[in-house]
Amino acid sequence: MRLESEKSVTIQEILERYPPEQRYTLAVLQEVQKEFGYISPNHLMAISSRLGVPVSEIFSIATFYKALSLDKKGKCIIKVCDGTAC
Repeated sequence: MRLESEKSVTIQEILERYPPEQRYTLAVLQEVQKEFGYISPNHLMAISSRLGVPVSEIFSIATFYKALSLDKKGKCIIKVCDGTAC
């Protein structure tokens, strides 16, 4: 995620980096997550339109991977593990 003072890219600029093919769905989602810190409903729609993939499928991928988020997150993320593996 970039600071507000830095130039940020748009969703269109990210989408133009990839051919309009379904196989780039995860790569696009990861780049959008990295740039904006989360994936908004508008991002989902833009990705769907560009790649020709149903929004439901993109939503499914975005919610499957723990590294992707549909919600804005704070500046600092604290993770707590209360399992025996920690």
